[in-house]
Amino acid sequence: MASSYPLISPDPAQQHAYVTMRRRGESHNIAEMCALQAVPKLRTDTTFLAGVGTLQSQFSDNEAELHRVVKDAKKQGYTPKSTDYYCPSLAKRCGDPEAFVPHDQPKSYVRNLCEKRDISCHGMVEVKRKGK
Repeated sequence: MASSYPLISPDPAQQHAYVTMRRRGESHNIAEMCALQAVPKLRTDTTFLAGVGTLQSQFSDNEAELHRVVKDAKKQGYTPKSTDYYCPSLAKRCGDPEAFVPHDQPKSYVRNLCEKRDISCHGMVEVKRKGK
């Protein structure tokens, strides 16, 4: 009976394929992947930073903005590393030291910052807000 399995797709053919594979003893993850014909997304530090270069390359079209962000960070006690990634969506203010994501374990850094600030994050890093 199909109702004993979770709905993985509104498409009847995909759902049927999933249920058939589960009845044959396949695990949920493999049956879902095959039925949807989609592999799980890689969520590694490398894929998180794909296409992200140095601060210099991040601001290659606006060097004045780079200097302003770095200057503001230094005023707040942080000297950005050339390998940092400045994430404006994490910044509480221009040059916010916490918005400089290190290339070493960036996903952990962002997850910890979101948890500390109690903000939700969805995508490469998943964090659910605890507060209201």
